[in-house]
Amino acid sequence: NVTGVQTCALPILPINPLAMRFYKRLAFHDYYGQAGEFDDQERIGDDLGPHYAMIMKNHGLLTCGRSMGEALVGMTALESAIKTQLQAMATGVKMILPPTDVCDRAGDQRAGMNSTAYYDEGWQARLRLADQLDPSYRN
Repeated sequence: NVTGVQTCALPILPINPLAMRFYKRLAFHDYYGQAGEFDDQERIGDDLGPHYAMIMKNHGLLTCGRSMGEALVGMTALESAIKTQLQAMATGVKMILPPTDVCDRAGDQRAGMNSTAYYDEGWQARLRLADQLDPSYRN
């Protein structure tokens, strides 16, 4: 611990339906510096395991998927779940978590919704938005 700073590996708490997506489906990776060396890349892959999302401690977030859409929608959901949790924590109110069986069921239901068509629709929507904002990105 650094003076006045607590360290922790805080998971995403199951405090809303979006966060349930990551319930028992989130990897963590300790920060070792830039991930340019093969050993670092191998550690990241090992830590990711079967998951599609990772919190890289003291570094950032990582998502992957079977398509660009799946990776992008996953990142959007991960960022939103974290933002919601931080906003809730900032209130200082004690957060009440659902029972484990409810979280397990909700996580399984969310995992059952995974289809490339769902993610590709999200990807296509974001491409349309990018085209409206500045189509020069395609050049």
